[in-house]
Amino acid sequence: MTKMAQLNQVKIKTGNLLSSDDFKRKVILIPSVEVKLFDSTLNYMTNQCVDQYLNQQLLEGLKLTVEEWKGIGSDILQEDGKGTIESTTLKYSIDPETRSGLKVSVKIFTYTESCSVFTDALQTVMKSLGVDFIDSLTISLPPSRTKGSIEEMKSIWKCAVKNVANGRIKDLGVSDLNADQLKELYAWADDIKPSTNQVNLDACCVIPPELNDFAKDKQIRLLTHNDPRDILPKDHLTSILRDANLPDPETWSPLWAGRYSVLVTGNGVIEAKGYIVSLVRT
Repeated sequence: MTKMAQLNQVKIKTGNLLSSDDFKRKVILIPSVEVKLFDSTLNYMTNQCVDQYLNQQLLEGLKLTVEEWKGIGSDILQEDGKGTIESTTLKYSIDPETRSGLKVSVKIFTYTESCSVFTDALQTVMKSLGVDFIDSLTISLPPSRTKGSIEEMKSIWKCAVKNVANGRIKDLGVSDLNADQLKELYAWADDIKPSTNQVNLDACCVIPPELNDFAKDKQIRLLTHNDPRDILPKDHLTSILRDANLPDPETWSPLWAGRYSVLVTGNGVIEAKGYIVSLVRT
């Protein structure tokens, strides 16, 4: 049995995509997307076809990482059926001497309520960036799990709160909770309440008054986002994994995906942006 055939879990790490001319060229030159650049970063963009643009960022980043990995003939790192596909040219970590002047923001898209999965996502991102804390972390569940009860969010929140207490997370927020869900989470949470709630303007062009009033009363910041509803479409993911020669590419599913951005606080320029995806063979 080959090493590849033994794999049951893989992580793909894109590194800092803003350092890749190929990435910026392939993503920016989408005919239906207009993008404005500032200091050669992806700081500003129009709201035209933003979902397509953001989805293309992740998928194109994964493709470039796989292409580079295959091109240099790297062996997949192997341990107990687990492997890593990682960009070497775009590998990025933060210099401890400059950390105080940077803001690290992370959004974790989790596909399970497992605390161990969330912890793996957090630790993997922190280790990759070489930091001992995250300035701002947002938890996002798939749309199918954010329509009714927030029991799954509660279990992950408990896990995340422990990392606030130990200093690994400075600011903790959620994504796509409606007014009732946000009220429920706020009332249930003990000492640490959500400080932000990201709202997808594709789902509601105007923030509902009930949500706005509650957030204002409880001093919860409402932020807008344009993340696509499905950040890892099954057909695209299967195609990428087939290119990577992973066994049975159609049998892999995401456990979590993490997006990080590193902002230089002095001038507002995004220094780094990248993705890490954890996949499991089902």
